[in-house]
Amino acid sequence: MTAAVVIVFFALAVLALPLAFALGIAAFAGIAIGGVEWHVLPQRMMHAVNSFPLLAIPCFMLAGELMVEGGIMEKLVALANSVVGRVRGGLGHVTVVSAASLSAISGTAVADATALASTLGPSLAKYYGNPFGAAVVAAAANLGPIIPPSAAMIVYAYMAGPSVSVGGLFMAGFVPGLVLAAAMMLLIAWIARRRNYPLTGERISLENVVLQLKQSFLIVLMPLVVVGGIVGGAFTATEGSAIAVVYALLIGLFITRKL
Repeated sequence: MTAAVVIVFFALAVLALPLAFALGIAAFAGIAIGGVEWHVLPQRMMHAVNSFPLLAIPCFMLAGELMVEGGIMEKLVALANSVVGRVRGGLGHVTVVSAASLSAISGTAVADATALASTLGPSLAKYYGNPFGAAVVAAAANLGPIIPPSAAMIVYAYMAGPSVSVGGLFMAGFVPGLVLAAAMMLLIAWIARRRNYPLTGERISLENVVLQLKQSFLIVLMPLVVVGGIVGGAFTATEGSAIAVVYALLIGLFITRKL
């Protein structure tokens, strides 16, 4: 059964069928060969996803989408640019810092990659070229499943049962996420200096940093409220994801006014 799923998937992928369809058709092929009774399939599928803890995943993804559409992502980029923008490889540093900030809300690599590519992708390609820009976005987006709230950690805690705490996993993800972000920035700085990439962004000044921080204070407070509440036990991960959605919605409607 497993072999059939793998063979069908790779055959369809080689034929350039969209991966979502390839995965679905391969799954149905495995079910057909495995002799699973078709009439129980809908019930099993519903039972697998009918979970209150797993509801946190689409909610965090929705919060990330609201951040992009509501102009919140632009504010985060402006803040990051005021701090690390005017150095060699500054746009790469801004991408990593923005990815770390967005990861504290979205919790998934795909959502982070989409947001970073749409907001910073064109500028990265313009100053550094497509290969380097794409590599930076792809690498930085992987902070999503590591820096809490992480969708992968929520799924793991759900599968492992009550013995694994979501808050504990979130606490364990902070340091590795920050270490990875710092390592990426060091590598970007080394490559940028070696390739003599041009300086971008405005000149770094304390006045500009304070100004950007004032303008984005409520946005910076968002992950602290959501993740801090989950880790502190004030609410569950699912409730925290709903709070993140409402928070992002209110900021987009009344602060940035782009929704």
